[in-house]
Amino acid sequence: MIHCKDNVRQHLSSVGIPTNVRENVISHLFGAAGVAESTDEDTQDDRMADTLQYVRQNAGDAVTYIEERILPK
Repeated sequence: MIHCKDNVRQHLSSVGIPTNVRENVISHLFGAAGVAESTDEDTQDDRMADTLQYVRQNAGDAVTYIEERILPK
């Protein structure tokens, strides 16, 4: 999980996403109420939808990366 988190942070940085948005994306994915900490499928689906909505609104250049490389893991 640490490796994935570092990869996301590095990718978001490389496409020019501001630090505060990067950290919010990391929190949506890996935080205590993030996708990775979901306890059931319904919760995971809701958190994934929230995360993708946030990424689309604030970090559009990273949507494909998050959808195809991170969320499937």
